[in-house]
Amino acid sequence: AGLRDPGYFAQAIDAHRVLVEYEVIRLAELDGQAILDAELPGLLPFTPLMRPAADVSADAWLQQCIEAVDSLSVPHKLDLLGSLATLGSATYDTATILEMIRRITMDVAPIVEHLAGHAIRDTRREDILKVLGARLQPDVADTFKPALESIENVQRLDELVCAAALADSVADFQKVLDATNNGAGNGAAEQS
Repeated sequence: AGLRDPGYFAQAIDAHRVLVEYEVIRLAELDGQAILDAELPGLLPFTPLMRPAADVSADAWLQQCIEAVDSLSVPHKLDLLGSLATLGSATYDTATILEMIRRITMDVAPIVEHLAGHAIRDTRREDILKVLGARLQPDVADTFKPALESIENVQRLDELVCAAALADSVADFQKVLDATNNGAGNGAAEQS
């Protein structure tokens, strides 16, 4: 994103030209190690998006970024880790970031729990659609997508993965899905 950003926004309104200029900062071009060394809490969540040293692998860089935030003695460290996870997901797999944060810090920021929950639910929905596509017909699976998007409960999604694997027809899966959607506890109070 932003690779072709010219550094300005121009618009003509009723014979007047509006021009807003700004500096484009390409995080991938910034020296991330310098930010880690400076220990600037406000910039540390952006470091996974920055350029690591030439001899540092992507995984090692992510680990260094997480460790730098974890080493801070600030009251909002969990928020910084959550921000790092959110921003880092633009470059790294979200599950990889979350697992590394858990392993390194042994703390779980609320935003990290939130992202993990979304990742699990999204994976279950994808699994259901893949199984239905393989078991029944690929184009049929997409018809269930809107109904699956409305289900937030991970346990119900797990049950639907099994139901998809056992369904002999679209009608078989539809019955289970309807029972799930009509069942109690499909709302936020029972989310996992």
